[in-house]
Amino acid sequence: MNPRTMQCDQPGARECRRLPAAGASASVNPDHIERVLRSPTRIEGAANNLRGALFEIIVGSLVKDVEGGYLRSGEKWKDYDTGRTAETDVLLDRPDDKGPLVVECKAKIPGARVNLNEVKKWRDDRVPLLHKIFKTDGRLSGKHVTFELWTNGPIGADALDWLNAYPVAKDYSVGWKDGDALKPYVEKASSAAIRRAMSDHYFHHPLAKIAAQVARESAPA
Repeated sequence: MNPRTMQCDQPGARECRRLPAAGASASVNPDHIERVLRSPTRIEGAANNLRGALFEIIVGSLVKDVEGGYLRSGEKWKDYDTGRTAETDVLLDRPDDKGPLVVECKAKIPGARVNLNEVKKWRDDRVPLLHKIFKTDGRLSGKHVTFELWTNGPIGADALDWLNAYPVAKDYSVGWKDGDALKPYVEKASSAAIRRAMSDHYFHHPLAKIAAQVARESAPA
């Protein structure tokens, strides 16, 4: 999902239209993230879409805070051989010859998880396509790119099994972070605003407590 291309024909459209400018502000100044995140709480009909777009903004701010480098978000790329296009949610040109980091963001509501179809679409299609495009791009050609999928929730067991069985690429790296793996990375951020935003809106959102309670009550005795 890209904040600049998100559909705004739904409840909360006014807040949705304001998101690109607010997101640009947040990516420059992480302290603005908390102010931006207050808006979706008033428009629950659109909150899931908004929360997904804002997750990309926060992840972009997070990786730049932790690793430095030059951040590019929401870029569209084209393979001129086939005419196919793909977008990068977060692309960080990391310093110290670490190579670019490309993050696919999957924001999940409490109780939901990244499923096998989502993982296959990313690993089997998006990653090879972007890698092919990058090989002909003047800024990225010759650099060892790391592709990762990040989510605030869990990744399905069948999806993890499929990922772990996938042949290892020789000329680029692939990884993923679920919510449990993302939490310690978030703690590395120097920005308290980023840490609070992730904790309050993606790790400990009030809906997460409800989902956890329902899971406990439905579990076998």
